[in-house]
Amino acid sequence: MYQLCKSVAFVHDPKVLHRELKLHILLKDHKTMVLKIADLSLSHAIRPEMSFEALNPRAVAVVIDPIQSVKGKVVIDAFRLINPQTMMLGQEPRQTTPNVGHLNKPSIHALIHGLHRHYYSIAINYWKNELEKMLLNLHKKKWTDGLILKRFDTHSKTNEQTVQEMLNLAIKYNKAVQEEDELPPEKLAIANVGLQGAKKHLEEHVSNLMSSNNVDTTIGWNALINSFSH
Repeated sequence: MYQLCKSVAFVHDPKVLHRELKLHILLKDHKTMVLKIADLSLSHAIRPEMSFEALNPRAVAVVIDPIQSVKGKVVIDAFRLINPQTMMLGQEPRQTTPNVGHLNKPSIHALIHGLHRHYYSIAINYWKNELEKMLLNLHKKKWTDGLILKRFDTHSKTNEQTVQEMLNLAIKYNKAVQEEDELPPEKLAIANVGLQGAKKHLEEHVSNLMSSNNVDTTIGWNALINSFSH
C-alpha cells in the first residue's frame, strides 16, 4: 500500500491525474517486491485543462474508455478542474446546469484518486439517432435467451473446462493460505497486488456452474414433459 500511494503521488506531482488505477495494471517484481504502474493511457494533465477552461468557462474534459469485457460498449465521462483558490474561499467549486441539476456520486476509489480534490465529475448525456439506437440493441439479450437449451456436447465440454479451472484455482488458493502463515506482515500486505484472486474467481466459477446446470436441467425436464404431453 505504501508503494502504491508513493507511485500515485509521483504521478500527481507533475500535475498528471491518473483516473483508471486498477489491479491489472499494477506490476510487482517478486524478487525485489517493487510495485510499478504500467498504464497511463487515460491520464490527463492539469495545466492544458486549465488553459482550455480559461478560454471557455464551459469547457470540460471528456474521457472515452472502451470496455474490453463488453462488446460494442464504451464509457463516456466528463470532468472539470477544481480551482484551489475557490476551495480556500469556501465557495462551491462544482457547477451544475438547470437541465441536469445533479452530480455523479463518486466511489471510494475515485475519491482516493483525487476526485473532488483536483477535479469533479459531471453527468453526461447525448442524443442518439435511429442507427445508434439499433446498434445499442445489437448484443442485447432477451428474457427468452435463458430458455434456450444448449447442446449436450457443448454443455458437457463447458462443465469439464470449468471444473478444471476450479481445480487449478483451489490449488492456488490453498498455496496462498499457506503463504499467509510464512510471509511477514509487511510483505503480506502487497503479496497479492496485481495477481488473480483465487478465492473470488473460485466462488464465481462455483456459482456459474451450479446456476447453469440447474437451468439446463430444469429446461430439459420441461421440454421432455411437454414432448410426452403432446
